[in-house]
Amino acid sequence: MESINKIIEDFAKKLVIDLRASLKNKGVSYGGGQESRLGASIKYKLTYPKDDLKMDVSMNEYWKWVDGGRGPGPVPSDKILPWVKKKGIARKFAQEKKMPFDKAAKSLAFLISRKIAKNGYKANYFFTEVINDGRQEILAQKIRQEYGKVIKNNLDTWQYRDWETDRKSTRLNSSHRL
Repeated sequence: MESINKIIEDFAKKLVIDLRASLKNKGVSYGGGQESRLGASIKYKLTYPKDDLKMDVSMNEYWKWVDGGRGPGPVPSDKILPWVKKKGIARKFAQEKKMPFDKAAKSLAFLISRKIAKNGYKANYFFTEVINDGRQEILAQKIRQEYGKVIKNNLDTWQYRDWETDRKSTRLNSSHRL
């Protein structure tokens, strides 16, 4: 079963790498092309509850809105404010409008939240496209093949033991006839 664990671990590692690359390819990054917080938050964890294997992929909770977009509706500007500050666009906005940084950040957060409330924002499908690219079917196929090898090995071992038992049993029976 170690080989199945390796297949799943390899799958998880590649999934994380590909999700991060998908985000970057779709323009989700910090200035200068650095990995975004969302990309950096993508991780996998393998656990082994009761002779089983469980794979969890985690990332910042807002991934579902980056992936699936968001329809129009209210967004509190205080949810946007930290992002505006971290992204660096508040500093640019403050310089352009010749305003203090905090006032510019609050104004920009308000404008962005108003735009989202009015128009929503478009999905980029960074997760959906990666997870639906056929990799799940390939994983299932690899696991089936590996289980097939394990079952064949167990059957071969069982048949060999059964044959050995029959052979010894036959010898014992023939010696009793003398």
